[in-house]
Amino acid sequence: TNRERASNPTYAYKKGRLGYARLEEKILDETKSDATSLPPHVLWKEARVGKDGTVRDDVQHIYDECETLSQSISTAEDQENRSVLSRALNVLEYPGRVRGKGHGCTPTSLYKNPRRRNPSNQEVMETLQALQAQVLQLQKDNERYRCMEKCSSQLKETSEKASIDCQNKFPEGISSCQLYLSSPTYRLVGKGKVHNTSGDLLHHRPLLDGHLKVSVDVVLDKDALLPIP
Repeated sequence: TNRERASNPTYAYKKGRLGYARLEEKILDETKSDATSLPPHVLWKEARVGKDGTVRDDVQHIYDECETLSQSISTAEDQENRSVLSRALNVLEYPGRVRGKGHGCTPTSLYKNPRRRNPSNQEVMETLQALQAQVLQLQKDNERYRCMEKCSSQLKETSEKASIDCQNKFPEGISSCQLYLSSPTYRLVGKGKVHNTSGDLLHHRPLLDGHLKVSVDVVLDKDALLPIP
């Protein structure tokens, strides 16, 4: 029972009638620390130091384990779940109390975090409406993207057919031309000249059959990558 455990505790409190609060004040005064409080596991250990200053091995082991856990557990997790001291001792927290801080100290007063409240029905409905609006907007964007993709595909087919039909219809000599790309959208990227002359060389090499040399005079899209056949 609780009375039996209190009469024979595993880790006995050795500060007599000096409670945790006064013990904490005493330690802070003696160390002349600027801190306003001590971590619960530090205070818990100090409360179990005998008059001769010795610390039992099992108490020191719990303290060392708390130090290790404190490096990996955040303050929020410490408050919302279990403190490092409760984890090291492998015991549950008392409701409304902080282990190692004595009576009167609550999680809210120690961590100074406001209590969470459940959202009201109006807030839930507003959130739901906002999500529905986002889904509707995504559907519209998706439909617009599909329409643009379809139009781009049709323009590409038209452009390719026109290129095939006009491949052998360039006039002899040098004539002006416009450069288009069909991916990701059909667009004008530059202007230049087509050199339909016999014996043309490109980088000191003769052109392949069915190919013409094109020079770019005006760049409209500097990032456009022109295909090189």
